[in-house]
Amino acid sequence: MLQRHISDDAALIDPSPSITGRRLLFAALVVGTIAGLLWLTAVALSAGGFGPLKGVIVVLFGITLPWTVIGFWNATIGFLIMRFAADPTAVVVPSATRVRGDEAITAATAILICVRNEAPDQVVRNLGPMLQGLTACGFADRFRVYVLSDTDLPDIAVA
Repeated sequence: MLQRHISDDAALIDPSPSITGRRLLFAALVVGTIAGLLWLTAVALSAGGFGPLKGVIVVLFGITLPWTVIGFWNATIGFLIMRFAADPTAVVVPSATRVRGDEAITAATAILICVRNEAPDQVVRNLGPMLQGLTACGFADRFRVYVLSDTDLPDIAVA
């Protein structure tokens, strides 16, 4: 049954060449930006000579750059798509255009509750309204609830 859901989800993946092109463009933007910033940093630090300490500073700066640069390009591209695309969802996820909205839900969804030393009756009380809502909508059979507990108090663990 799980295999069926995986294959159903795999059909939604768009293997078009445009996705590969997007990934290559994004990688080029990120690598080019990192290279440019490292070069600018080295130039800025080279006043008065470039010694080993300044080299270490450039290397450490380079280690932190990917997170900043990837975040910058994600935000910039997202802004441009949201601002100028007629249908931003179709631009980002081309397979979403095949969704009509009236299809039956076929995949199961896990609801995971992580608790630690919480009173079980409180957990059940807080979970109840959500489960009642799912039941009222008629989709309760599509969800599984899992409780992950790392409780270290014996009386709560037993309850």
